[in-house]
Amino acid sequence: MRYTIIIISLILISAFNCNAKNNNQRESQYQIISKKNYPISKINKLLIAYKDSLTMPDNKDEDIAFYNLVISKLYYFLGAYNKSIDYGKAALNNYTLQNDTAFMMYALINIGAIYGENNEKNIAFDYFSQIERLAKASNDSDALSYNYINMGNAVPDTNRLSAIEYYDKAEKFNRNNRNTIFYLTIFNGRAGVYYREKKYKKAVKFFLKALNLIDSTHFFYGIICSNVAESYKQLNNIDSSLYYAYKALNINPKFHNVNNMANTFYIIAQDYLIKHKYDSVKTYLNLFKNYNDSIILNKKIEYISKLKVINETDKLIEKNKMQKIELNKYNSKIKYLIVIIFIILLALIVVAIFYKKTQMSYKKIVKESVQSVKMEEELNKLKQELPTDKESKKTNSNIENSDKIFYEIIKLMEEDKLYTDHTFTLNKLSDILGVNRTYVSNVINIKTNGSFIKLVNSYRVKEAKKMLVDDKNKNLTLEAIGKASGFKSTSSFYRVFKTETGVTPLFYVKNKNI
Repeated sequence: MRYTIIIISLILISAFNCNAKNNNQRESQYQIISKKNYPISKINKLLIAYKDSLTMPDNKDEDIAFYNLVISKLYYFLGAYNKSIDYGKAALNNYTLQNDTAFMMYALINIGAIYGENNEKNIAFDYFSQIERLAKASNDSDALSYNYINMGNAVPDTNRLSAIEYYDKAEKFNRNNRNTIFYLTIFNGRAGVYYREKKYKKAVKFFLKALNLIDSTHFFYGIICSNVAESYKQLNNIDSSLYYAYKALNINPKFHNVNNMANTFYIIAQDYLIKHKYDSVKTYLNLFKNYNDSIILNKKIEYISKLKVINETDKLIEKNKMQKIELNKYNSKIKYLIVIIFIILLALIVVAIFYKKTQMSYKKIVKESVQSVKMEEELNKLKQELPTDKESKKTNSNIENSDKIFYEIIKLMEEDKLYTDHTFTLNKLSDILGVNRTYVSNVINIKTNGSFIKLVNSYRVKEAKKMLVDDKNKNLTLEAIGKASGFKSTSSFYRVFKTETGVTPLFYVKNKNI
């Protein structure tokens, strides 16, 4: 009968009204989606958007739960009940883990409504019973009262009269509620129970109570008028049946319900059949047939449209998934390319730094060589300026000038190569010259702008360089060349050579021909 479908529709609306206590943005968003009569194309876009959101990698648990709940609702609108239940159960599990009572009730209402629409009342009743436990635990009297209506509607046919108890409970827990939909649903539900129990007088009583709550501008006015007409027909009160049947037809066309119109035409045809007005019977049966054919056709069209949307949605989601995979591959390639470019740039920087250091080392070697040449020129010039032995005899032999001492030091270095002795010290040099150690040190400092050790090391490095570039010594080890040049150890040889030239002995050998 018509009223069973009406009850479920009313309860879904009222149930979502009752759980609006936590007025947060997400709850408001879900209520808007639940109540709005979206066109199929809009549902398709919403479904794709929420499914796409569900796969985002940075989703939180509450995001995943909410997207599952919305997707469940959207599939419900498309009549894809199996998918709606799957996503609804996923949302319920998510919210159970989060202990979110309000949204658990949303999920349970949605799943229960689907089973109710499929006439699986036992299962629907179980889900609504879970809401009862949650509402009691959270002391939510509004949710509890509306849910009792759900439970009354879902009572199995084997125990129909117990539904009245749940409608009574709904009123008890919400006595101050003046919501029209609330009482309209209760009265209509009670009337439906009595109608199925063939208690038609009581059915009429509660249908009329429901009708008194609304006027002809209400969406459900025509539907309830038809229910009253059907009940009067069962009581064989044909005039009253026709009266309410015509009231159902004479409402504003914008409130016409095609299904209810067909049902009403059939009631009128039956009434006229009882009155033996066969022409009128024929007229209204033809109207019933036309409307019924239209309903069947529209249902087929709607079913095909919804099926098409579901298939297109799945295809688009799969396409988006593939595009994401391709995009991830592309991003991976870009990242890989960036890493390679970074490594290449790093390598070029290292090469550039190495090249610059090498060039600086070469410059230092050249500079050192130039300095050596200048020192030799200065030494030759000094030799020319110094007096000969005959001239020196004419001068005071006791006078010791710094030029003469420095000349003697250089002569000892270059001719006698005293520096090749690793035990050679400033004391030994002053003993050989017969001059005070301090005076010798001062002369070296003034003439070379450096210390005795630096002068000796420079000669040792110079000797080492000669030996390193001479092919005759190619079979000698670097350790042997260092010792032959006057260095006590290989480590000191490497350290002093690097300090003086800017490069290691090994590097010097490898690049001697550059």
